[in-house]
Amino acid sequence: MDDIINNSEGEENEIYTKIVGVSFQNPNGSNRQEALHTLMGESLPLSLTLRAEPENPHDPYAVAILSPKGVQLGYIRQSLSYSVSKMMEYGYQIQVDLITLTGTEDASHHYGANIRIRFEEPSFTLDF
Repeated sequence: MDDIINNSEGEENEIYTKIVGVSFQNPNGSNRQEALHTLMGESLPLSLTLRAEPENPHDPYAVAILSPKGVQLGYIRQSLSYSVSKMMEYGYQIQVDLITLTGTEDASHHYGANIRIRFEEPSFTLDF
């Protein structure tokens, strides 16, 4: 899935993309493929969580994507990570939803995940 960005005036801003790094193990030893497998059969869309990783040695703007149980599924792709991490830093309201799981139940168990990221600029008032 290529990134698709919708930001029509009067509508929520949205990015459709996929989770990257789903075939790697997590630093704590948990398996991202197994974590995705446990989501098979869940009602979609499914709310996910973002976690900024400014100490990530590969990308200081890395943003991890976590399952509802807090297991890391992968990352926001690097071409979007700077923008998403800055939105998080500046207080944007961000909602991430798993919209489709890809892959098969055969012996290879190689799963992928497509997500929707919705974001709104922070609202604030100035007191003078």
